[in-house]
This record gives sequence, C-alpha cells and structure tokens, in this order.
Amino acid sequence: MAFYPAWIHHDEGTAYGVSFPDFPGTIASGDTIEMAIADAEGALVAVLEAMHDRGDELPDPTPLELVAGHEDAHDARAIVLVEARFAEPTVRVNTTIPASLVARIDREAERRGMSRSAFLTEAARAALRTTS
Repeated sequence: MAFYPAWIHHDEGTAYGVSFPDFPGTIASGDTIEMAIADAEGALVAVLEAMHDRGDELPDPTPLELVAGHEDAHDARAIVLVEARFAEPTVRVNTTIPASLVARIDREAERRGMSRSAFLTEAARAALRTTS
C-alpha cells in the first residue's frame, strides 16, 4: 500500500484544506483536520481510479524531505501521509529465480512482515526509481 504526502492548510474562519504535491489540482477539505484527511482519502482514491481508467502511470510518492522543502509547505499547518486505498489490478507472472535467492527473498519478506509478491513489487519499484 502506498502513502502519498499532503499539505494541510488553514486560515482563520475557513475549513481545513488539503492538497497533494503528486496530484496538482486534487484538493479536499473539512471543518476539522480529521474530516479534511478523511475527505483527502476519498479524493485520492478518485484521482487514482481515474488515472488507472485512462491508462496513466501512477506516480511514486514524493519523498517527505522534498515535500517539506517545497514552497507550498511554507504556510502548511501539517504534512500528512494519506493512504492510497485504491487497489490497482494485479497480474500473475511466472519467473525463474535461483532457489538460494528465493530463500533469501522469503526470509527478508518474512522479517518485514510482507509476502514474497509484495517484497518483489517493492524491490522493483525501488529499482525503477533509481533508473528514472
């Protein structure tokens, strides 16, 4: 499951507003911070589903240190991580990996509380981030 950073803004006499650095134009609001975050979760699911339906590639979340240094963070009341509850469809793949490597993958996945598939997916995402 991915978590995307979001800024929470608030001016006196207004609702709390939430915006996402990874999804410009996607906003949410609420009378309390908790309500704004709940609305942000719904807005994030909606934008992810729309992107998937169009065949757009979903972005990797921006690292928090970059979000905190962004000009839009200047007057933010908080920076939060919003869970992307959208379940992108998966595809079953068959691959050949040396048995000793599978054993190492399984041990590390278990140590992290992950399945083999989740571990390999995260490893692939990390490798692709370093080549982009």
